[in-house]
Amino acid sequence: MKTIGWVLVMVAGWTLSSHAREEDAFSKGLRCYQAGDYRAARLFLWQAVRECPRPELARAYLKRVREAESKGSRHSVLKRRMEQVTIRAIQLEEVGLTAALAQVREQVKLATGGLLEPNVVIKDRLGEQEPTVTLDLAVVPASEVLRYLAELCGYGVRYESHAIVFERRPDAPLPSVSPVAATAHRGISTQW
Repeated sequence: MKTIGWVLVMVAGWTLSSHAREEDAFSKGLRCYQAGDYRAARLFLWQAVRECPRPELARAYLKRVREAESKGSRHSVLKRRMEQVTIRAIQLEEVGLTAALAQVREQVKLATGGLLEPNVVIKDRLGEQEPTVTLDLAVVPASEVLRYLAELCGYGVRYESHAIVFERRPDAPLPSVSPVAATAHRGISTQW
């Protein structure tokens, strides 16, 4: 009798822990999906499908993940995070783009308590001088500061999985730059 009771307790415990794992995998997948982190959502939801005896809901969310990824929104996590970070104040006066982006990066790091320090890549054309910018903003999302910098300097900005990429727009005129600022940056690309 004791043996049967012990076996029932072990089976019940295994079933509950298995249910907790699938519940945990599904809830993590759901949170990642809602945050726009589709890669992580897919991993957790597949785990929930494998562990769950009735995985219909997890499969439904996997379908939503595939649809969202096919719409090209898989890089939106970094963009969404930058939209949520508020820069209290930023003042730039005749600063090169590289220095301006370094300041924005530092402001984001401070605003998030060091939790977010975005990688930034600048793609320049060979031999091109770095543009300078003057900007004075307060209480603005970091994504908007980056958009303003890109627009003022003749760049486009796009968000990839692990970096924010500034790339010179082909139709943008070459910047007029002071000789001092022009010596501060030369090269094809800069990455922090």
